[in-house]
Amino acid sequence: MNDKLTGSFYTPPKLIEYMKDYAKQRVRPRNILEPSAGDGRFIPFFSTFNCPITAIELYEEKAVALSNLYANQCNVVCSDFLKYSLDTDVNYDLIIGNPPYISKKSLPESQRELSLAVLKYFELNETLFQNIWVSFILAALKVLAPNGSIFFILPFEF
Repeated sequence: MNDKLTGSFYTPPKLIEYMKDYAKQRVRPRNILEPSAGDGRFIPFFSTFNCPITAIELYEEKAVALSNLYANQCNVVCSDFLKYSLDTDVNYDLIIGNPPYISKKSLPESQRELSLAVLKYFELNETLFQNIWVSFILAALKVLAPNGSIFFILPFEF
């Protein structure tokens, strides 16, 4: 898979360790969501919270590999996170990860439509959607529990 086309820019372990330590000082989640699991590098760090973890992964081969590797640590769901957020009634206390960075013009039509559906859910103008990471933030807000926390790695332009 082409990492640039899939928005795959993997997070260094030291940064994940920092995120875990920072989150542990501030939240006591009952459940955790990693909406763009990729290679699963966040899972071992956040399994120390001793609560259920749901890892969403778009690509089936990655989801299968994650399930094989982390079956005892989390529930892996093979789905587009934007679709998952629109379909689920589950809310999460901690949503953490590194969303994909893909410009609107590079996305397949199905993901553009899902991004627009997420904006529509919040009654926001379509012009806000220029990159999929914006849709990931909004989708995360949709599934965030009251008093929950989102901890994403975001581009400087945010």
